[in-house]
Amino acid sequence: MAKGKEFKVGVFVVLMAAALYVGFNYLRGLDVFSPLNTYYVKYQNISGLDKGARIILSGLDVGSVVDRKFSNDSYSEITITLAIDKTIILTDSTIAKLAKPDFLGGSEIQLLMRSGGTRVLEDGDTLRSEVDGGIAELLVEEGQSAANALSALVNKIHDVLDPFVETSD
Repeated sequence: MAKGKEFKVGVFVVLMAAALYVGFNYLRGLDVFSPLNTYYVKYQNISGLDKGARIILSGLDVGSVVDRKFSNDSYSEITITLAIDKTIILTDSTIAKLAKPDFLGGSEIQLLMRSGGTRVLEDGDTLRSEVDGGIAELLVEEGQSAANALSALVNKIHDVLDPFVETSD
């Protein structure tokens, strides 16, 4: 009778450990039941890219960031490990663009499928990288153009009013 209870407890513990593993990986953004390919991409600065960050292809979530680590001893390059759905076929012209799609600072990697790829990438290959300035950089550029336009307007007003100031003296 005691061996039957021990067996049931053992089966329960194994099932709970499996459920914990699947649940933990699900919360990390990994789908345990879909096959994944591993790719690498290198950046100089990852701007707060977290483990579990989304990998986007044409607006669809196709994977996640699995690991981040320095590539060399001088800490000048960071290697990102990507887990991407095995059904997605990447070529050597595919670019992994580091982007910040919102104001809150969250980062993601957007896959850009360029035409002209000559070789299909295998599991473990390295993708080409690119960094998108994001919304903040766009606002800075637009702010600079607005400031330049305002400066030109002030100069024109100064030129129009300058003769009146000289005659009043």
